[in-house]
Amino acid sequence: MAELLRQEAVEKVAEIEAQDSEGVHQEDRLSELPDDILMCILDRLAVLRDVARTSVLSKRWRHVVGLLTEITLSAADFESPVNGSKPTFDVVVQSNMDMVKAVTSILAHTSRRTIELLSLRFYLRDESIDIFRSVDHTMQNREVVKASFAVFPEMRDMVCTDDDMVIYGRRFLSFFYNYPRVFGGLKFLYISCVRLGKFDIANIFSTSIELEYLCLNNCDCGIRSLLQIEHPQLMGLKIICCAFEKVELNWLPKLQLWTYDSWMNSEDRYPLSFGYVPQPCNLRLINTGTTLHKTIKLSDFLDNAIIRQLNLDFQSGSVGDLKTRK
Repeated sequence: MAELLRQEAVEKVAEIEAQDSEGVHQEDRLSELPDDILMCILDRLAVLRDVARTSVLSKRWRHVVGLLTEITLSAADFESPVNGSKPTFDVVVQSNMDMVKAVTSILAHTSRRTIELLSLRFYLRDESIDIFRSVDHTMQNREVVKASFAVFPEMRDMVCTDDDMVIYGRRFLSFFYNYPRVFGGLKFLYISCVRLGKFDIANIFSTSIELEYLCLNNCDCGIRSLLQIEHPQLMGLKIICCAFEKVELNWLPKLQLWTYDSWMNSEDRYPLSFGYVPQPCNLRLINTGTTLHKTIKLSDFLDNAIIRQLNLDFQSGSVGDLKTRK
């Protein structure tokens, strides 16, 4: 039955396209098709990007996108790197502009259908505020069950300077403080190369009340700053190459997945402490230790932690002892 519907959909599209090519001006005939056939048409497209590109959005597709319950878009889908090379800055800029146009066009639909998944990956550029504006309007008028944002710097994180991180931090905060409803509805958030104030991070945690998974990559509140985390819903946390001197997991009643990858060296203090983290946790610790790192004695380091699975990748081998903690 599904294959029959797909075939009917393809034939119907071909018929309408042929009539258009002959100069016959039709009304939006696709909108008159049954919803199941319209969804089959959409299924024929490899990625949602193709819908946006074919019309952004032409009249005939407006009804189709209103039927979507899962919306997944990435700025990378609009990039066309040559010979597999990294996209140039100009390509990044253009792809993000195309991404913004696609998101705003798709979310402009007045459908009241529940969106089960809204997953967006884009660059931290000024025009991206239109993504936040569109998502904010959508969350005001439609139920969004799961919203996921991955926000990347417009240049590779390895070449981001301290000044770049400050600029990105200010830009990110302008999005956050202008559209708190968006952050309040996020289940997943990835951010990279931003420098925030310690009160800003606290505000992000208190505002993002639905957040279940968070990844911070090359972020901080200043070199050797302290990161304190309290959150009622957070189940997964990943901190990668951040300049925090210490991360304190003060109150995370649902945390179960926790990765700490590459921390600042310190001769006299551990980079991590556990407060109230009652759930059995899968913990992964990754670091290239030096003589400037305090030798880790796991029985002390993981005090108060309930570890279900422990994965260690210490190239220096500076681990004092390894005991299973229950």
